[in-house]
Amino acid sequence: MLAAVAGLVSAVYLLGGLAFIEHRLSELRFRLAQQDAQGDLVLVAIDPQSINGIGVWPWPRRLHAQAVDALLAAGASRVAFDVDFSSISNPLDDGAFAASLEGAAGRVILPAFQQAVRADGGMEMIVSSLPIERFAQHAQLASINIQPDSDGVVRRMPWASEWRGRVLPSLAATLAKRTQRQNGQFPIDFGIRAASIPQIPFIDVLRGYFDPASVAGRTILIGATSVELGDQLAVPIHRSLPGSLVQALAAESLIQHRDLMSVPPLAVVAIILVVALAGGSVLRRVSWRIGLVGLCVFVGVTFALSLLVHKHLGVQFEISPWIAAVMLVGLMEILGRVDQQSVRLLFQSHALSSKDAMMHGIVENSFDGIITLDENGVLESANRSACAMFGLEPNQVPGHHVKALLPALLQGVDDPVGEVLAEGLRVDREPYEAQAARIDGAVFPIEISAARVQLADRSVITMFVRNIEQRKAQEAALEHSALHDPLTDLPNRALFLDRVEQAILGAKRSNDPFVIMLLDLDRFKEINDTLGHSVGDQMLIRIAQRLREHLREADTVARLGGDEFAILLPAVGDLQAAGRYASRILKSLRQPFTLYELTLEVGGSLGIVLYPKHGQHASDLIQRADIAMYAAKRERRGFSIYSAEEDVHSIRRLTLMGELRRAIETDQLTLHFQPKLELCSDTIAGVEGLARWQHPTLGLIAPADFVPLAEQSDAIALLTRCVAGKAIAQIARWQSAGRRTGVAINLSVRNLQDLRLPDLLEDLLRRSKVAADRLTVEVTESAMMVNPERALEILNRLAEIGVTVSIDDFGTGYSSLAYLKDLPARELKIDRRFVDNIARDSGNRRICEATIDLAHNLGLRVIAEGVESLEDLELLRRIGCDSVQGFHIGEPLPPAELEAWLAECDWSLDATPLGLARSNK
Repeated sequence: MLAAVAGLVSAVYLLGGLAFIEHRLSELRFRLAQQDAQGDLVLVAIDPQSINGIGVWPWPRRLHAQAVDALLAAGASRVAFDVDFSSISNPLDDGAFAASLEGAAGRVILPAFQQAVRADGGMEMIVSSLPIERFAQHAQLASINIQPDSDGVVRRMPWASEWRGRVLPSLAATLAKRTQRQNGQFPIDFGIRAASIPQIPFIDVLRGYFDPASVAGRTILIGATSVELGDQLAVPIHRSLPGSLVQALAAESLIQHRDLMSVPPLAVVAIILVVALAGGSVLRRVSWRIGLVGLCVFVGVTFALSLLVHKHLGVQFEISPWIAAVMLVGLMEILGRVDQQSVRLLFQSHALSSKDAMMHGIVENSFDGIITLDENGVLESANRSACAMFGLEPNQVPGHHVKALLPALLQGVDDPVGEVLAEGLRVDREPYEAQAARIDGAVFPIEISAARVQLADRSVITMFVRNIEQRKAQEAALEHSALHDPLTDLPNRALFLDRVEQAILGAKRSNDPFVIMLLDLDRFKEINDTLGHSVGDQMLIRIAQRLREHLREADTVARLGGDEFAILLPAVGDLQAAGRYASRILKSLRQPFTLYELTLEVGGSLGIVLYPKHGQHASDLIQRADIAMYAAKRERRGFSIYSAEEDVHSIRRLTLMGELRRAIETDQLTLHFQPKLELCSDTIAGVEGLARWQHPTLGLIAPADFVPLAEQSDAIALLTRCVAGKAIAQIARWQSAGRRTGVAINLSVRNLQDLRLPDLLEDLLRRSKVAADRLTVEVTESAMMVNPERALEILNRLAEIGVTVSIDDFGTGYSSLAYLKDLPARELKIDRRFVDNIARDSGNRRICEATIDLAHNLGLRVIAEGVESLEDLELLRRIGCDSVQGFHIGEPLPPAELEAWLAECDWSLDATPLGLARSNK
C-alpha cells in the first residue's frame, strides 16, 4: 500500500501535478531568503518620468546615442539595451546611433528576439528580429527571449538561443559574463530584491543629473519600466515586473552564482519512496494526534532545510513530492482511525469557510471599487476601495442610493428602479467612462462596468468602479506636451497650424480676415554661441513671457523652433492695425533683458501676412510670412508685409547661400577700394577694402546681399580669411611698387568671438612680409557688445601685433562710452546717419562736434563716412574732423580703376606715411 502511495505521488510529480504547490513553496523561500543585488548592474529606466519629460514615444534614436555616450563617458564598462532596434527609423537619428555604437568599440550589447506572427493564411510563424545591420556590426548581440511556464509565469531563463544557424547567449548570461553554457535553462532567484538593483531615470542620463560614480565600472542595462509600454511579465512574488527588470534579476542571479541547481527527478522519486515507507512505518506506531503533530513538524523541518540549502548552497529542492507522500500516508492512517463521515463534514465546513473568507478577502482588498445594489438602486455593500473612492464610511453604505454617487448617469430619472436602473447603468458587463460624485460633491472621472447577478430568490446589480483621475491627468499632460514647446510652454508648430486652420474655417463663415506674423530674433545666435545654451534657453523663456504680455488672450503666440516665433491675431482685420501691433512687439523686444548679471539686447524681424489676401491655406500663409520676415531682416526695417516680388528674392537668397562657399573657394570674390581723404592736408589717407562677388551668371553682387548669408553660416570665417588675404596681398603689391598704402577691412560679430583670428592675420602678414600697421580692422559697437570680454581680448591681441583698430558706425550702439576707454583703438568712424546733410541738420552737427571732441580727448583720430557733398565736407573740416570717406570723394573701385581715377583726378601714389598723396600738378 505504501509503495502504491509512493508510485501515485511519483506519477503526479512527474506529470507536473505538484507544480502549483512547488511554485508556492518556492515563492515562500524567495520571500524568506531575500538578499540585495551586488550593485554591479545598473538599470537605466524608461519610466513615466522620462516619457513625460521627452514628450514623445518611440524616442528618436539620437537620444539613445546621447545616453550611450554619456554613460560610457561616466566610466560605465558596458551598456546593454532591452529596446527593439530591428527596424529603420529616421536616417539622421539612425546615423547618430550607429556612430555612437562605433565609438563604443564593442561595449554596447543589442537585443535579438523571436516573436510569433500570424501570416495571411492564419498560420502562426516564428520571426527572428535582429538589430539592423549598421547597428549590429558595431555591437554585441544577445538573445532576450523568455519562455514562461505553462501557467504564464516566468521562472527560468535560457542560457542561449539559436538564431539562423548561430548560437546567441542570452542577455542575462552576457551581462553576467557566463556565456560558456549554451543548452538548457537556469532558474531565476527572485529572492534577490528587485528594489536593490540601482535605477536611474533615462531623462536624468540625458540631462546629466546623475552621479558618474554610480555607473563607473558597472554594467548598464537600458530598458522599459513604464507600465504604459506594456512590457510586463508575470513573475513569482511580485505578480508582475517589467521585462528589463526580469532580465536584470536573471543576470544578478548568475553574477551571484545563484542559478539554483535542481535535484534530478529520479533522485526525487527515490526520496519519495523512502519517505513514504518510513513515514508509514512511524505513523502506525503512534496515535493519530501525535501523528498529525509529527506530520506538521516534518513539513516544517523539510521546508526549513530546503530554505537553508536554497540560501547557502544555491540548490533548489522540490519538497512538495515528499510532503505530499507523507501527507497522503498520514491521511490514509488518520482516515483509518477517525469516523469517515465526521472527517467529510469537517472538510466540507472548512472548505466553505475558506472559500467565503477567500472571496471576502479578494473583494475587500481589490484595487477597484466593488458595489452591490438591489433592484431599487439601494447600496447593499461596498468594499474598502469603493468607500474611499466616494468618501463613504462603512456604516453609511446600507440604504445609500446609487443616484447620489452617479448623478450624471441617472440624470432626469426621478426614481430609477428595475429595468430603468439597469438601462441607466448599462448592465452589459462592458466597461465605459462616466462622471461620479463624492459625498462632499466633488466630481471625478471613473471607468465602470455593471452586471446582474441572479441569486436564489432575487437578483442584484454588481458594479466595478475604477477611479481614472490620474490616468486622465496623464493623458492630458501627454497631449499638452505633444502640442506645446517644452522650453517656453508656448504652443508648438503642430498646435499653431491647427489654430490657423480653425481660424481659416471661422473666417470663411464670418468673412473676417485675420493676420499671421512670423518673428525671428536678431543677434540671438551670437548670445547662444557665446554665453551657452542655458543662457539662450532662459532668454527664450523671457522673450516668450514678454510676447504674451503684449498680446490679447484671444491671440496665439507659438514657438516654431530655435529663435523663431509665430503670432496669430484672429481679430485684426487690416494691415495698418497689424503694423501697429508689430511696432509694439518690436519695441518691447528692444528693451534690454537682465540675465545672470548680464544686460542683453535682442531685436527682431517680423513678417506679416493677411488672410485671405496673401493665401488660402495655412502652409501658404506661414511660408509667405517667412518670406516677408526675411525681407524685413535683410532690409533692417523691423517688419515687412508680404509682397509677391519677395518670393523671387527668397529663391535668389537660397541660391546664393548654397553657392557662397564654392564662390569663395573658386576665387569669385574680389576687393574694391574706397579712398579716405585727410582733411588737414588734402591727401588720400588710405583705402577701405570692400568685398564684391563676381557671380558667373548674376554679375557683380554687393556685400549686403551675401555677407549676412555668411554670418548666418560657418562660411563667415572662410570669407574673412579670403578678404584679409586679398587685402594684405594688395598691400604687398603696392609695397613692391614703393607705395606705403594702408587698407582697412571690416570684421563681423562672429569674427570677434573667434580666438584664432589674431593668429590668422599675423600669419598672413608674415607670409606677405607686410608691416602690421598697414592693415586696419574696423569693428562695430554692436559686434563688441555680444561678448565684450572676448572681443576686447581679441582686439588687444591685434593691437599687440601692430594692427590698427578702428571703431566703425560709432554712435549706433548702447554701451559706447562704457567700453570706449578700454578699447585699443586708434581711430573712430562716425556713422553715416549722423553725417548725412550735416550742413543743414543742426542736430547731426551737434552730435558730430561732440563725438569729435570726445575722440580727440581720448587721443583718437576721427573719420566721417558717407560724405555726399562738398558743403558737408567743408563743415566737417571746420569742426575738426580728421578724415572723410564717401561718394563725394570717390566710390569703391578695383585696384586698376582706382589708380586710373587717382590719375584723372590729379592724384598720384607715393610713399608718404599717409599712403596716397596729392601731386603738385
